[in-house]
Amino acid sequence: MEGLMDDGFDDSTHKVRIQFLSEMESGEVSSIDEFAENIDWTNKTEIT
Repeated sequence: MEGLMDDGFDDSTHKVRIQFLSEMESGEVSSIDEFAENIDWTNKTEIT
């Protein structure tokens, strides 16, 4: 299955980007920091 874009990132990365842009556009969040505070970080893989 092909990704949304062929830039080395997986679909989940693009889904988060799209969600962020959508929330910025709608005024739900005003910054990337505010968006990050709203993410449920449980069960996320830490990138090292």
